[in-house]
Amino acid sequence: MSGALRTPKAHLQGIRVPQDKIPPIQNVLSDAERLPDLLQQGPGEIGLINMQLGGKRVVLSEPLAYNSMLPNLFKYSYFVRVEDVLEDILEECIWALRMFIRGLEESTEEQLRTIGHILAHQESKSAKYFMLGNARQKLCHHLMSPNIDRPDEAIPFLKASLAADIDKLGTEEKVWKANLGLFGTLGHAQALAGIHGDDTKAMLQRVLRQIPSSGISGAEHLSLLIEIRTSLAAVYRMRGEIDEAKAEEEWCVKWFRKNPRAIPDAKIAQWLMRPHLPRSPIVDALGGDKWLTARKTSFKADNARAKQCRACAAREPEKKLFQCAQCKHIYYCSRECQKKNWPLHKASCKEMAASLKRVEELKKTDIDAALRGAEWIQWRDGSHDANTAALINALQLQRDPTRGRTHIVFRKVEYVPHVSKDIRYRFRVAQCGVFRIRDVLGVIEAFMGLNSGEGREYIDDLLTNLKETGLASDVVPVLDLTFGEGIETWLGSSGLPAGSLRNYPYNPEWRKMFNKGDPPTPLKLTTGAKDAEHDDDELFAKLSLTDM
Repeated sequence: MSGALRTPKAHLQGIRVPQDKIPPIQNVLSDAERLPDLLQQGPGEIGLINMQLGGKRVVLSEPLAYNSMLPNLFKYSYFVRVEDVLEDILEECIWALRMFIRGLEESTEEQLRTIGHILAHQESKSAKYFMLGNARQKLCHHLMSPNIDRPDEAIPFLKASLAADIDKLGTEEKVWKANLGLFGTLGHAQALAGIHGDDTKAMLQRVLRQIPSSGISGAEHLSLLIEIRTSLAAVYRMRGEIDEAKAEEEWCVKWFRKNPRAIPDAKIAQWLMRPHLPRSPIVDALGGDKWLTARKTSFKADNARAKQCRACAAREPEKKLFQCAQCKHIYYCSRECQKKNWPLHKASCKEMAASLKRVEELKKTDIDAALRGAEWIQWRDGSHDANTAALINALQLQRDPTRGRTHIVFRKVEYVPHVSKDIRYRFRVAQCGVFRIRDVLGVIEAFMGLNSGEGREYIDDLLTNLKETGLASDVVPVLDLTFGEGIETWLGSSGLPAGSLRNYPYNPEWRKMFNKGDPPTPLKLTTGAKDAEHDDDELFAKLSLTDM
């Protein structure tokens, strides 16, 4: 079976959703198998369907009748996080979301309350607004994904969401301030569908102007920016506004050259090489098919893509970033942001600066050790897979982001300069393991030269600093302790917005992400602390088998 291997996570915008809202996958698959026959037969005589629900007989609308007959498919489609939907039943989920939306729009309040969509304590209009918003958002995500690629079908649902937001907030102008991403998605969808009228052009232009002041940050900011730039370039081309198109295309070409692997292949094809539209000049300017097949990432490109202001999360090219002069690792967009973040950065800045100073001292006595030390700093501070995707997968943060606060990855590395000129492969992770922080506090204290009992406070300070940076209000910590012969032990602490986890689909073979050659072997600690990679798998398995 293709699709997600991990336990699917429940998710709705605006509230925490219990994991037990997701029905057992066997029941979902059974509903999906029944769907073709049910669609041929229909749910019966629609106006005369009587269902026994909660002791009350009620006539159901057609969508609610389907909902009652395929409850597991409907629950799964609505509650599961979009990234976790099994590809094998994606079309069935799209159908269920469409039908669920119809049910909310066409059914009476009595019908919705009887079937349980609106609970006794809920106000009808607010409940329908919330459910419709989430269902439309998930449906449009699926329709606009590269593997489905039906943006024309998403447009009516995006417009319905816009109308609902205007009704709730009072004016369209207020929606522009509160939900810029909705306008961006609608403009992008219309461009992908070949709709290049004045409305599409004006919408994309305004989104582009407002992105810097929107408060959208991190990966979401970058994704929206590139979507809008490529869409606007295509719209200008379709309208025959060649000078304007060339200006946007030149910007995109420069960005893609610096970030060749930042956008997945499927999205590149979807955005720039649509079957019913002329191929974008952006592709040919980059080198055509050769660029598409041979584009490679690099240590420099990885780091450039990860650069953002430590205080406000601003990114280039929207804002010019400058490096902290002492540690040469953290970036800021202004003196104001640097001053604001200094109380949090002060301690780590001194540690990083001390590492750089030690390397400079080594150059006077041991050139080889100095080179190893300099390359170690580059490797440990770099944003390559060994420090990002591999750690995220090791901690299984996609399944449970809270593990970033309770678990840590230990890595033993070896310096292997003969393997590659690429700094990403000049250190090999020989052994690694995932441990509960509470089980290895003594080990952390020993490695970091802390007094007994100081480990917990040290870790808590790191977690607090990450939470109080401008990276995101929902930052997910990623902690690692890395050590090896001839290198300085390092306790790494990074973070990413919870929403960015969707960019890292779980890979159970994450150990292969660390090295160019053989993956690391398990790390066993002399203290007897057990590897905790799968310590709560049984709990999640139980949750996934709990029905609504």
